[in-house]
Amino acid sequence: MASASVAVPALRPSPRLVLSVVSLATFFVSLSSSTLSVAVPVIVRHFHAGALTATFIILAPSAVSTSLMLSTGRVGDLAGRRKVYLAGVGIFTTASLAAGLAPASWLLIALEACEAVGIATIWANSAAILLDLLPEDRVNHGLGIYIASISVAELIGPSAGGALVSAGGWRWIFLLNVPVGVACWLLGRTVLRTEARQPERRPKLDLPGNALVLTGLGGLIVSISLGQTSGWLAPAVIGGIASAAMLLAVFVVIELKSRDPVIDLHMFGDRSLSLALASGFANAMAQWSPVLLMVLYYQAVSGDSPLVAGLKATPLPVLSGVAAVSAGRLSGRIRPDSLALAGSVIALVGLAILAATIDRGYLANLVALMLIGLGGGVFGPTNANVVMFRAPRINTGLINGTRLMLQNVGWVTSTAVVLTIVTAPLAVRVRSEFFAGTASHVSQAVAGALMIGYKNAILLLAALGLVGSLTSLLSRTYARSGPATTKDAPACAGCRVRGE
Repeated sequence: MASASVAVPALRPSPRLVLSVVSLATFFVSLSSSTLSVAVPVIVRHFHAGALTATFIILAPSAVSTSLMLSTGRVGDLAGRRKVYLAGVGIFTTASLAAGLAPASWLLIALEACEAVGIATIWANSAAILLDLLPEDRVNHGLGIYIASISVAELIGPSAGGALVSAGGWRWIFLLNVPVGVACWLLGRTVLRTEARQPERRPKLDLPGNALVLTGLGGLIVSISLGQTSGWLAPAVIGGIASAAMLLAVFVVIELKSRDPVIDLHMFGDRSLSLALASGFANAMAQWSPVLLMVLYYQAVSGDSPLVAGLKATPLPVLSGVAAVSAGRLSGRIRPDSLALAGSVIALVGLAILAATIDRGYLANLVALMLIGLGGGVFGPTNANVVMFRAPRINTGLINGTRLMLQNVGWVTSTAVVLTIVTAPLAVRVRSEFFAGTASHVSQAVAGALMIGYKNAILLLAALGLVGSLTSLLSRTYARSGPATTKDAPACAGCRVRGE
């Protein structure tokens, strides 16, 4: 931020302890998000839930955490980061315990939303705490370990979730968070004992903007999801989407006038920066859904167990993690915007292959998943690198938060849409069988209809990947023609809140 900061004299806690506490909490928060998709069919069967309920079980945590991500960071600025962070850990732990004991599906969804409040608070304040409390010469190392904890959680999530559900049941997806959360809260009270900096001018919390983001995004997700049971042309679906669009339009008007906006919309006046952000948004829509889709596919169509389904999907996040590390090294030799474009195109090719070969056996799927993971791993960190290098130095924190929020909005929205497309060819009465992982047991006709839905959904993801590649190309072109260049941009340590 542009305002000066005044140091508060205090003893610094042990850097190792600070890093251990923050990284451990972040790891389990990220793991809880990545393991849920494997457990969904088991949860649906347990509660005999319908298709709409299953969609909310999947999307509620991400929709709420995405909507609150920037505002919980701002609350940390206002109320004190240590206090807000510990409150987030407490909310996450308590809600996880309650969710693991939930007796009904609607209560589980409500508790997932509460858990997401804690997740958003932890994500929004973790990196800032490390910047505050680590010595200057340890910050880069600390951030690298912090990002690695997120990446490792993403890598092991599908297989770990499958093993956990197979061995102990779906409730352990939530209950495992409890002892770790209690430990992180107790250690955090002792270790995170000082606020290193206090800004001279504290920004105000944009309550109207935050309310409009939450209701607009939430309304959009609910309206799209209703299409599964009511049809796309139902008055509730059309009216809900129109109302959500109106709320988001009002949000834009308010944010343009706000002194401390949730998102500084003026940043989009920089064409190369806005195109890089748009590319990240489109590619998040295209690249982040296949793991969830394929985990559900292997259980619903192939009849695999949660463990086998998780293992089959694991090559995608593994290749993504390996490629992300390699991309960081390559960005010192190749322009990051060129690498971002290459990664986007590789993932696009993988999506096209998956659409063409999804019904031709796991080996063909494996090649496609590996290409999607490889391309996504290259694109993620290099696109973040491009965005952060082009951002004005005084606004890097705000723009990084905006980047993360846009990408998560893209993932939540595209997931709601593709789940609706996948189940659209099925009769309404059997759509819940897909989420329960038992569609293949109904009839061959149902399995065939589901295959049509999958092909249509993956073709949509490929189209979004094409948009991401084109905007990446345009961003690179405008950057070359302008005064700024990403040629000397440093390597980026990581990307997604959900994993990169």
